[in-house]
Order: sequence, then structure tokens, then C-alpha cells
Amino acid sequence: MKIIKIYSLCIAVALLASCDYNKDNFPELDELSSIKNVTSYEYEIASTDFTTIINALRSNKTQADSLLANALNSSKAFSSTIPSSRLIPYALQNLFYSADIGSSAKVTFPYLPDRDETLTLLSQPSYVLNTDDYKQAWGSATDYVSALTPAKSPASKIPTILSTKKPGAVNGDYAIVQYNYSTQEPEISVAEVRYVYADFEGGSNGSTVPIAVEGWINKDVTGTKFWQCRIFNSNQYAQFSANNTNEVNTIWLITNQIDLTTSATPKLSFDVTGGYYKGDLLSVWVSENFNGTEAGITSATWNEITGNFDIPTTPEIPAAAYGTLRPAGEMDFSAYAGKKVYVGFKYAGNGVGNVATTTYQLDNIKMAETKSTMNVASSVVQYAVYQFNGTAWAAVASSTNILALQPEDYTAMGLTYLTAAQAPNYLPTLLAQKFPFAQEGAERTVVFRVSSSANYADKYTFTAGKWTPSATSEMRTEQYVVSSQGWMFDPTIVLSIKRYVNTDAVQKFIDHVRLNMEDKWYPYPGRINEEHYYGFNAYYGEIAFDSNRSLYGDDEIKNLSTNEEKWALFDQRAEMGLPIFASVNYPDLQTHVSGVEQLLKVRIEHYYSSSDRRYFEHTLKCIKSGTAGSPAEYEYIGKEQIPAI
Repeated sequence: MKIIKIYSLCIAVALLASCDYNKDNFPELDELSSIKNVTSYEYEIASTDFTTIINALRSNKTQADSLLANALNSSKAFSSTIPSSRLIPYALQNLFYSADIGSSAKVTFPYLPDRDETLTLLSQPSYVLNTDDYKQAWGSATDYVSALTPAKSPASKIPTILSTKKPGAVNGDYAIVQYNYSTQEPEISVAEVRYVYADFEGGSNGSTVPIAVEGWINKDVTGTKFWQCRIFNSNQYAQFSANNTNEVNTIWLITNQIDLTTSATPKLSFDVTGGYYKGDLLSVWVSENFNGTEAGITSATWNEITGNFDIPTTPEIPAAAYGTLRPAGEMDFSAYAGKKVYVGFKYAGNGVGNVATTTYQLDNIKMAETKSTMNVASSVVQYAVYQFNGTAWAAVASSTNILALQPEDYTAMGLTYLTAAQAPNYLPTLLAQKFPFAQEGAERTVVFRVSSSANYADKYTFTAGKWTPSATSEMRTEQYVVSSQGWMFDPTIVLSIKRYVNTDAVQKFIDHVRLNMEDKWYPYPGRINEEHYYGFNAYYGEIAFDSNRSLYGDDEIKNLSTNEEKWALFDQRAEMGLPIFASVNYPDLQTHVSGVEQLLKVRIEHYYSSSDRRYFEHTLKCIKSGTAGSPAEYEYIGKEQIPAI
């Protein structure tokens, strides 16, 4: 049944402060002198309101809002994935379009509550098997494939992997595992694995064209020249000569970092020749600490390895012609297996007077090794649910009715992922196809991907010939207010303590001071419904700001001579006491509700004398969420004088 209660509130700014409205969050209050229709409502969402919201979402013409509209149309209730805080304003704008800024509404609506523990545990990110996991499954760091197979089955290998990755698992824990699977066993083949290779093909060439291999460094640390890209007989190579440079040249050609961490017996090789011999000027070096920058060349530690190669010299390098490019042999780099290194080719010449100018040519620089490799022709991604029984992990049997969707299921639905909002529109059809003989009351818990790694679980029941979500709704109430942006969600709690009425919250605070704060307990003899440190009085429902508080043993007040001094201290004490008051009376509040800060407004009388009673609205903010073992904490924001309540 729809219920509407309307209360006419303040019209002038002087009365507006008493409205149930979060003034701090809506600075437009300064401009309310012209506002006439400030109203408070109590309203229960009806079926026609769902239609209003659904139509508004669809009119936005975005895929996300269209899917949200479909989900709301299916559930006819709000939930964590169908947020009331965002959607109810559509209905309020249609219902109460004439309400001015400052108006508020307490709205009651159906809500699908948090799911059971199993659904929560199953709604977790996938654990994706990585390279180390596959190595563990195959029992080798080299002879493995990144897939499981019948011989290395998921049922036999995944439990061991999960035991390693989730050592803190407790009985009943779940894991959603993503892995690659091949129905065929791997084939073994022998192939060359190259860690670095450069044949210098494909670039421009000439004496002004530097060799430029991505990640390599070509740098003259004593002159201005560089290794050049040259061509002969359709073959490109690196070349340099100091002839006629008129400078001392120390030119490095350094590879990019060579990652040998997975290697076993790598070997370095290259082709070389020379011409116009004037000195042995070419050398080969290796570094483990070079930082990969030109500036770091001279500061790195370089170990010479030239002696491991057959570098041509005279007479192979003629004095007036070129030799022929040929292999310089190869060096076993096993000593560097498991490391990351750089290899540098250094030309050290002197073109001043052409003292040392031999021309050198380099080609086909390669670090490689021959490896036996295992490969599977193809593999597919699979998803599986595993559960810890207190001792070991085991695949969840189909008899448990937990179903993890597979890639082919998403393909059938035409989706990559399936959001929780989409699920009610897709899963009933998919379940009907998978279980055509389902009987009344049959249940399936479906685990599906909502992103590349995140999963969501929901329970479906076969009822009256179709699959439907099993969750049932409950009624909730939230507050909404009008700002310059229209109707907005507002979780602010307003506690109004009237004189002689609704004083239980005050008594609860006084009891807390009496039982837990002995150093602050200054009672009137024989009374436990008032305390005189913070000044709270539960009989009247007030905070006492009168000088009689000095009669109850509080020397700090007694030592003050003027009312103004005492009132200042009373103000300070109230600001100290109200966060404790809030924590005692609202221990379970959270810092945010639907992304909005949780505020608490306490309206209470300040008693100065029998002829001077003033009402104030104190605002506090929840700064630490309450838990079972620790109450919420609050920060005092400020106060504002309001008309009597």
C-alpha cells in the first residue's frame, strides 16, 4: 500500500534551520529567503514508480543504464547492484517536482539484502594459474607447458597448487580457479632459442647512417663518430673506420640487456671481417652492472672476452682491400646463465694523422642456445570451483549444484562478462538450456565473471516452470533531500530531544559516564539521571549551561568567576561530550552510506536559566565505522541555534 504523509515546514529562512535537512552539504540554504514550498514527505515506492525509474534509465540511452533498467524491471527491488541512492531520485522528481530546496522525503522501498555466506565466499576474484604454477604441475622449470592435460589433470594438480598459494585456508573456504587445459599431451621438439639477434637488415645505409637497433647503444665516448650501416652484395652490416676522422675514436656498439635467467647453455657468436689494416682495434666485452645508458658506459664494469673469438688481423685483413665476412666462432656463456648481461663491441682507433684506422665489419650478432621444448597444439581456458575441507583442497562436485560458467557459456550469451544486473535477464534462459528436465524447487548456485578477474555468485530456483533468483526482498527506509541538483540521497540522522520527551538517549550517555568515566562523574547526591561534567540532564532532556554546575565538585568550573567564562567552558565540554554521546547511542554507524558521508544532527536544549533556554542543532560526522568489537567514532563539526522544538 502506498503511504504519503506531508508536513508543511518552515517558509522563512529563520525557520528553515528546523527542517530535516543537511544544510552543511547544500550551501544553497543562504539563498532560501524566496523559497515557499519546503515540505517533508513519507512515501512508499509503488509499482508505477519502478516504471518511472526504468523509463528514465532507458531514456539515457547508455548501455549501462539500459542493463540497469532491465535488472530493475526483473527484480522490482533495489540492491547493492541496483542502487536506491541513485535511482529513487528519478521517482521523487516525478512525484514531487514542485518541492523547493530544503524539502525532504523518507522513502520506504523493497531491498534485496546481503546474500548467504556461500554466495559471499564464491563472489571472489579468480586465482589464475601462472607460469610458476605450471612449472610446479609439470615438476620442471624447463620441460613444461602453460596448460594442464589428462596426464597432469586439474583434479590432481590444482589442489597442490592451492595449498601452496593459500596456506591460511580454513575449513569451508572456496577458490575460483582459472587455468588452461589441453585434451592432448604435449609434443617435444628441438628449437633454437634466441636471447638477442641483430643482422642489421632493413635500414638505410651509408657513411652518415648510424646503426640503429632498438634498445642498442651506438656511442663514441672520445669522439663524434658512430658505427655505420653499410651494404655489400645485398647484405647489410655494421662498419667503422677511423680513417680521416681527425680524432680519437672509442666507439661502443652495445646490445640491449640480454636476459639469460631461463637459459642453460647459451652461446655468443657473430660474423666479422676487416680491411685496410692499421692495428688490432676491435675488442669484445661483457658487463653485469651496466645501467643501459650512454652516460653509464665508462662507469660500468666491463670484462674483456675478445680472446674467446677469432678476430681477423693481418695478413687476413689486407692493407689495401677488404677481407670476407666469416664466423668469429662462439663463446660458451654458461657462466652467465641465470643472469642479465650486456655485450659490447668496442672500436678503439686514432684518426689523428690516421695512426690506427683499420676498418671492421660486424654482422649476425647472436646469443642463443638449442633447447628441447614442449608444446600443445591448443588449449582452452577453464574455470573450476574448489573448496578446502580443513585438510586439503578438492574440486566441488556437480552434486553440490554449484555451476561455474565456462567460456562457451559467455559466447552463447553473446557476452564477454556478465554483470550482476544483467544476470536475471540471461541466466534463466541459460539454465533452462543446460537443465531441460529440472524439477520444481531445483536450485543452482551460478558463479560468473563480472570482469577479467572478478566473479559474482547468485542462487537460482526452478519455480513454476522457470528459473528465478532465490533472494527475497525486505523493506528499508532512506532519506532524500532537494538541493540545487534536484532530489538527492541523504543519510543524515536527526535526533531531536524535546523537553521531558525522548530523553532515553541522554540517560544512556549519563549511564556511560557514571559507569565508565569515574573522573568525569559529578552527580547530584542520590540522582543518576544527570551528570555535571558535560552537563547532560535526562529528566529535562537538556545540557545545563547554568552556574549551579559549580556546586557538584567540579573545581574547574568553580574557579571561574563570570558566566561568560563558564559558558565558554560549557561549550567546550559539550563539544567534547557529544562525540561520546553519539558513539554510545549510534555504535553501529558506518562512515559512508552509498558513498555519502554519514552525519548525525543532535537537536537539544541548552539551559542557561529558567528564563533563558536556547535550542541548538549540533552536527557530528562518523569518522570510524562501528564493528562488533569497536563502536563507531565521531568528529564534532559545529552547532547552529534553532527555534524551540
